[in-house]
Parts: sequence; structure tokens; C-alpha cells
Amino acid sequence: PAVTCNAFSRDDQSTGLAALSFPMQPDPALSSEEVIKGLVVGLQHNNVPSPNTGLERFYNFATFTCKSALTARQGARTLVNFTKYAAREPVFSHLINCESFSLGESTLIKGTPTRGDLASHIVVITEPVGFRYSSGLERGADGGDVEEVRYRVMLQRERLPPLEGCWLVHECLCLKHNMLYNGDSGGTTTD
Repeated sequence: PAVTCNAFSRDDQSTGLAALSFPMQPDPALSSEEVIKGLVVGLQHNNVPSPNTGLERFYNFATFTCKSALTARQGARTLVNFTKYAAREPVFSHLINCESFSLGESTLIKGTPTRGDLASHIVVITEPVGFRYSSGLERGADGGDVEEVRYRVMLQRERLPPLEGCWLVHECLCLKHNMLYNGDSGGTTTD
């Protein structure tokens, strides 16, 4: 999908302010686009205003199934375990403290009698490619090569209280890792 908005850079002071001002708990007044932007900005500034605030917010906005999948079933029940195991998981490796990101188009799938609306979003993370020589010197940190990593984040609108009407993260896939197992299915990692 085409990128629909400008990149959000970690160096931009407005993203740090957005991380501070985004709610820590789901709210029915938030759109799926606002939730995605707020969660990724929060992970981009994970330690603002305190350590692991971004992961804590993600935990509050994720379904139990999503928390279980992202932490190999070890961090779904408590915030302490979630922050401990999520920081180690490959799916969060590019999201936490990322250099910049942009949001792609979203796709909305209407709800059914058994589940709420689904919204699928593409998040593109852009990071400088770094390489450390055996001497300890880094290459690539001088504005040279960059790497783009795409994520597909699926949100689901809750239908039952206490979070009725709130958008929660149902699934978060790093397409780079997901496509490794695609085999001969015909899938590609490009648009």
C-alpha cells in the first residue's frame, strides 16, 4: 500500500509530545488510525516518561491472544512479564526506539455477529543500517544505508463491555519474519 502520511521521526519533538499525551488505556473515542499512531509513537519513545511506558501502553491496548502470541505465551497475564519478554522478541526489535516510521493505508472489514470490525494497518519502520567492524568502528550510522521493515497490525473493535467500542491490537506481524516461512505460496515482500 502507498504511504499516506509523512514519516514520524524520533528526533522530532512533536513525536515525543505525542507519546506523552496519548492515553495509556483504550478509549472508544479513538479511531483505529489514532490507536496505531499512538502505539507506534509510544514504542518509538518507549522510555518516555518512564522505562517501558511504550510497552505498557501496548499491553493495555492488546488482546490476550495477541499478548500471548507476541511473548510466546509467557507475558500475557502480567505487565511485568510482558515487558520482560516482549523486549526480547524479534517482532518488537524494529519497533522499540525506531528511528522513524510511516503509516500506510488502512483496510476496514465490517464486523459480523460474532466479532467486531477489523482494521488492518501497514507500518513502515525506517532505520539506518549499521555494521560494527571488529575494531569497534561503525559503518552506516552516518546517514548512509537505510533499511525498511514493514509490519501489518490488525486491530479489532471490541463488542462487549468493559471495552465496548475500543480498538485493540489483535495481531502484530513483522512481514520480514513472516515471509521467511512463505515458501512457494507466491507471496512477496514488496508491494
